[in-house]
Amino acid sequence: MNQSTRGEGYMTPIRATDERIVPYSQCEVWKVLVDIAAYPAWWPRTVGLRILHREVELVGSSFELRPFGGRSFCCRIESVEEPNMLRMRYYGGFIDGRGEWRLQPVGLKTRVVYELDVRAAGRIVAWIGRLLPLSRLHSFQMNGVLRRLEKRVEKNAKSGIAQ
Repeated sequence: MNQSTRGEGYMTPIRATDERIVPYSQCEVWKVLVDIAAYPAWWPRTVGLRILHREVELVGSSFELRPFGGRSFCCRIESVEEPNMLRMRYYGGFIDGRGEWRLQPVGLKTRVVYELDVRAAGRIVAWIGRLLPLSRLHSFQMNGVLRRLEKRVEKNAKSGIAQ
């Protein structure tokens, strides 16, 4: 069976940028973003996040995402610019591309930006992409992640963890 018969020749771009102003310092938000071991505690369960490998310096750390109703794929941290940026590579499964967390101080608050630029393989994704705006679907899910990130920063700040 050739590649296009299986549907793997179809590549659908998914690009989205989502952001949220979090009423905490950049340092407090950064501490939550780099605590990879705690991701399963605050990411939505519908994402099915599982840590695969952790590195002390973060680069090389990886996790698997198994979204409810979807196919699994992996994500590996490729570069870090403390406390401003965390860049990741999506791979495996049907997704290939990059994601990037950026933090920007806004007074005493922090603008948290997540940018996604991937290509999804397969006929089914291509077909769904013609019917539904995949970038908006990703943003809907990511807005839930951003809300939960804020709640985790709040919880850490109240318990003194982020100080």
